[in-house]
Amino acid sequence: MSQLVTILNPLQADPLTDVVEGCDRVYVVTSHLRPESSMHELVHILLSPWLRKWEERITASVGLLDLVYDRVAYLTYAWDRSSGSWKNVFSETLVRVLTALVAGDGDPQVQIRDLVQEGFAYARPMAETIAAMGKSQSLSGEWLDQCLCTCARLAKQA
Repeated sequence: MSQLVTILNPLQADPLTDVVEGCDRVYVVTSHLRPESSMHELVHILLSPWLRKWEERITASVGLLDLVYDRVAYLTYAWDRSSGSWKNVFSETLVRVLTALVAGDGDPQVQIRDLVQEGFAYARPMAETIAAMGKSQSLSGEWLDQCLCTCARLAKQA
């Protein structure tokens, strides 16, 4: 990505923000300029290579979807109990956690709590694993293994 272009579109449904990648640019289309929303979409883009790299390991943990399925299906992040739905839920949860940790828009712990209440039950284990691993190991393969293990413990407790 060499250029980020924001397009303010008053016809865009508020508060949605769309991101389109193409021609060595990323276009952020939104009705109102909201830094946190734009950052959220950029985190999706930046996280994409990691998710491709981790796809097999995330897919293998598809059983973790059961704990959150009803809530995230209602929010349309899951459409069935497939590995594709789980990858989408895992991705969205991680992006929301990372956005809460780096956006600087309020207390990250409150934002993580709110995510859990919205149905993203794995937000807390993801955030705690990021904190426990430290900056040097964040988003490494080791981080992913620890994160999935922590999420599995939560699912077993429920």
